[in-house]
Amino acid sequence: MTRLPGATGPGAALDDPTVTDVCWAWRQRQGPMSAERMRAECEDNYRELLDLIASLDAAGRPRPPRLWLVTEGAQWLPGDPAGDGGHLAAATLWGFGRVLLTEYPQYRTTLVDLAPGSDLVPLLDEWAAGTPGEYQIAHRPGRRYVRRLLAGDSTLTWSGGYELRAPDSGDLSDLALVPAADRAPGTDEVRVGVVAVALTDQDARTALDTGRAEREEEGPPPVLGALATGTVLAAREASGFTAGDEVLVRHDGTLRSTLTVPSASVVLAQHPEPHDGTRHFRLDETGEALRTALLDPAAEVWVDLPGGSDDEPSAPAADTEAAPEDTVRPDRTYVVTGGLGGLGLVTARKLVALGARHLTLVSRSGKPTEEAAPVLAELAESAELAVVRADVSRPEGVRELVGEVEAGPWPVGGIVHAAGSYDKKLIAELTWESIDAQLAAKAYGGWLLHEAARSSFPELAFFVTYSSIASVLGGATQGHYAAASAGLDSLAEWRTRQGLPGLSVNWGAWARVGMSARLEEHLSREIERSGVRFFSPTRALDTLARLWGGRPRTQRVVGEFDWDRYVAGSATGDQFYDRLARQDDTADDGFDAASLGALPAPERRGLITQVVREKVAAVLQLATNWPSRPSSSPWAWTR
Repeated sequence: MTRLPGATGPGAALDDPTVTDVCWAWRQRQGPMSAERMRAECEDNYRELLDLIASLDAAGRPRPPRLWLVTEGAQWLPGDPAGDGGHLAAATLWGFGRVLLTEYPQYRTTLVDLAPGSDLVPLLDEWAAGTPGEYQIAHRPGRRYVRRLLAGDSTLTWSGGYELRAPDSGDLSDLALVPAADRAPGTDEVRVGVVAVALTDQDARTALDTGRAEREEEGPPPVLGALATGTVLAAREASGFTAGDEVLVRHDGTLRSTLTVPSASVVLAQHPEPHDGTRHFRLDETGEALRTALLDPAAEVWVDLPGGSDDEPSAPAADTEAAPEDTVRPDRTYVVTGGLGGLGLVTARKLVALGARHLTLVSRSGKPTEEAAPVLAELAESAELAVVRADVSRPEGVRELVGEVEAGPWPVGGIVHAAGSYDKKLIAELTWESIDAQLAAKAYGGWLLHEAARSSFPELAFFVTYSSIASVLGGATQGHYAAASAGLDSLAEWRTRQGLPGLSVNWGAWARVGMSARLEEHLSREIERSGVRFFSPTRALDTLARLWGGRPRTQRVVGEFDWDRYVAGSATGDQFYDRLARQDDTADDGFDAASLGALPAPERRGLITQVVREKVAAVLQLATNWPSRPSSSPWAWTR
């Protein structure tokens, strides 16, 4: 391993064919976080990183080295302290790095987050292991984490009997169902289809326990839950119960699709009606239910199961819960940055529909477009509107905004930070100035609004930032945009760790508004073909209304995706999607080596060419205009 003094002169090292890996580390500045420090730190690092990428590109190696991007404390993991926000600039790299992986798959760009002040031993272990398909990794003392994208409503479902056990990692995002065999009742036993399970702070501590492996405990992790409601499915005569009885079960390990327990653990009881203080969560929200139970041990926290009978569990029903009545109030002012843009205006319309009567729409220009005028007129019929001209990427602009709002009679009840601009550039075309332009409104502006909210808006009920799916998936031509969005993701998470409201929404492709309204038709078709679907603003904002009310949420991807199709277009075998896209690795490619070898050379070449063309077309989502044999899997993915 050779250390270089900087990334400005790695050319000689890259000419050495024995160099297999290049590691570049983000350098944090000292001092309290501020918009000025964030910008200066980003400039230091992105200028250097762009030079390194240019050097890698210029080297033109047939087998390029793997690129490792290292941060310290830029990702939050269980047990990490809240910190002072000094990691927020480095967090932008986790969006930029995802785009690097997309645009330069040959470099296999891998993001690694180390504990602050740690040595490089974990990184050396990663180099030695060379684990394929892992591109987002974090290390904490004695622990290695990999990042996964989880589905929403269908995260925790199973096509048969299931149970939910505590995760070995101590990370609630690792909660997952495992198969469990149903058992017929024996003498004096009852089999119950579980309807709902109560979770307590003890269940949360069990799920967060990272010491099981160190204690060398034998057997699988425990099943969560000790209290459940359900319906009797089968019972022996001696039990005193019959099929159809509504019951309450007290027994260890109740978070299962069905329970077979002694009759002494079961009592007749109708399913309890919810009352004030009762919190109900869907099965896919079990992690949030456990966090709630831990933070408020006195609360009644229930997880509603989608099954509860001999039938296979189905996906939870769509969440029709509306935002709580006190989330959007008529006696509060709601601030929307980027308020005269497409996303800002539809957001304002939704706020009014939920009961807002005082809106402050913030715009850098302060002038509504011709398309915005009729929307503003419509909103003015139901609410008092104030349009404020302010550049939220600058401290003086946010000070002007705060002054305008504080001069009004109503306290600020919520902020939606939808400001931002969009620009398409490949990383090879980027300069620091183009990155800075994208960071300005989103990342710097997000921090300045955080400072303003903390000091001036004590009655804030929600602080929502409009991020992008780009920071999660890493879309080509969006490196600078993804960096800015990743900064918002980290800001929202950091706020919630301090007990402040914070939610970052990684929006997918909105239809008809925002960036999608300006796309050329052929680009829209390409986006759809990739597996990213356009969805309506109404649907998007109905989802947002549910997200910002009541239950604590930090970051959510909101959109519609065909994950099998999306992953089929990946050239990297990224395991980030392995809980979403289930590819059939055993699919028959139609090749039989013996038969192929027996064919005459021209026929053999023709068959190989045909199959290769089909595979390339599948990966690139290209329509094939040549005759082809039927493929056994339309979304082939080979590693």
